[in-house]
Amino acid sequence: MMKDTKQKIIFTAIKIFASKGLHGTRMEEIAKHAKVNKAMVYYYFASKDKLFREAVLQILMKIFEGILVELAEYEHQNTNEIMKVEHLVRKHFRVFSENPDYCKLLLEAVATESDVFQDAMDSIKKNTGLFLPDLFNRFFSEGVKKNVFRKINPQQVLISVMGMNLIYFIERPIAKIWFQKQKSNESKFIKEREESIIDLLLYGIVKR
Repeated sequence: MMKDTKQKIIFTAIKIFASKGLHGTRMEEIAKHAKVNKAMVYYYFASKDKLFREAVLQILMKIFEGILVELAEYEHQNTNEIMKVEHLVRKHFRVFSENPDYCKLLLEAVATESDVFQDAMDSIKKNTGLFLPDLFNRFFSEGVKKNVFRKINPQQVLISVMGMNLIYFIERPIAKIWFQKQKSNESKFIKEREESIIDLLLYGIVKR
């Protein structure tokens, strides 16, 4: 029960932080929406800054652990490098398409609280040994050695992938105006967006 309460507080905090930002959010508001008293929020998190740090860490852990679990299965199946890279990109995209608040909160952490983001990344790497750039670099380097991929800088490719995956969720209001997107057809648009990213990526890196 206590663990469930803590997770409910974090889940609620993510939504409010994403909507109002760190400095625009009050602990009383989080407590109200989580349906717990304020003392309970402070019991688990001594300050708003600590709750924000935990929210960022939880988001990154969900992204990284989800990728790790599914890629472990791909490794077991001896999936080729094209499939590994494609799956990595799809998983990254879907985490944000299914959790729109994640993108907003992480952007604030990177832009205004970069130490929080860095600490979370350091913690994940220390405790799990998982670092997304290293994973991508390994798959890409193996593909180059096997003459599957062209010789392209994997760091630049990863930055391009992250940009393609996140840009729609960052500028969703602008995209809706430009393309007159409605809720009724947005899910279709997001699926098309995912396929377009994979198409652009593979035609750019796969050797032909």
